[in-house]
Amino acid sequence: MPARFQNQHPHDSHHVGHILQWKLGLRREGSPEVAEQWIRADDLQAIAVNSTQIEAPDQRCVQVTWIGHASFLVQVAGRNFLFDPVFDSYCSPLPLPGLKRLHPPALTLSDLPKLDGVFVSHNHYDHLEKRTIRALGATVSCHAPVGLSNWLGRLGVRDCSEYAWWDAVPIDDELTVHCVPAQHFSSRGLHDRNQTLWCGWVLEMAGFKIYFVGDTGYAPLFREIRQRIGAMDVSIIPIGAYRPRSVMQPVHVDPCEAVAIHLDVESRHSIASHWGTFRLTDEPLWEPPALLRQACNVHEVSADEFRILRIGETCQFS
Repeated sequence: MPARFQNQHPHDSHHVGHILQWKLGLRREGSPEVAEQWIRADDLQAIAVNSTQIEAPDQRCVQVTWIGHASFLVQVAGRNFLFDPVFDSYCSPLPLPGLKRLHPPALTLSDLPKLDGVFVSHNHYDHLEKRTIRALGATVSCHAPVGLSNWLGRLGVRDCSEYAWWDAVPIDDELTVHCVPAQHFSSRGLHDRNQTLWCGWVLEMAGFKIYFVGDTGYAPLFREIRQRIGAMDVSIIPIGAYRPRSVMQPVHVDPCEAVAIHLDVESRHSIASHWGTFRLTDEPLWEPPALLRQACNVHEVSADEFRILRIGETCQFS
């Protein structure tokens, strides 16, 4: 089946043949140098969620809680938004031991506050899974890129809006949702590659611009997003699943490129995403945050500007 969608900027090929070569050990790479001063023993230690903060957030702030991997609860101005919800134990169509969750979700579905919107960036298993969607089902308003509403509807989602890149949709007088490009791809099987769209999201609300990058490789599109929408107040940026670079560079940024995204969109504050939960690629689990600290040091980005949370941690930005 021919691809329905393609990236805005051409990039090196990324296909099943490369994945097979990697899994057969034909694309092994050396490890980047990481200074010991940037390694933290507690990066991979989850913490208990502060339920009081979740139940009564400061409405003057943007409050972000890391549930795990790319799943985040974002609370702003009395509203609650869930991004890329994956609460299952595996990020695969079958319960493969190598893709088992290393930490349980910081919140259970029953722990969540009443949701005002669920945002899906694309259809990969580590960002979208059936059990979570079935459980949320008819109770949520879902926002998804083009091509996913039928799939979501079959799992019980009754209220789903589809978006194309650069759509800017006023939900009401207080909230505008922007669907923005990402440099990635979609598929859930062998024969549906790029049949549905992939994206990032920008929420404009209460004077804040909140950017959920989703999954992406690095490209000029981040400067374009800044030019079209403006500087970001809070950005959630992936830092993991990047090695081997010969396979992953077209579709997953490494920590150095994550800092480049932070700078490209002129984000006041950023949060590291997409690491420490599933063992997806070759880098050790401790490496992404250590490399991020190292890259931030090179670019004079402070630890407050680009935050590394522990699973279950909540932070606030005003």
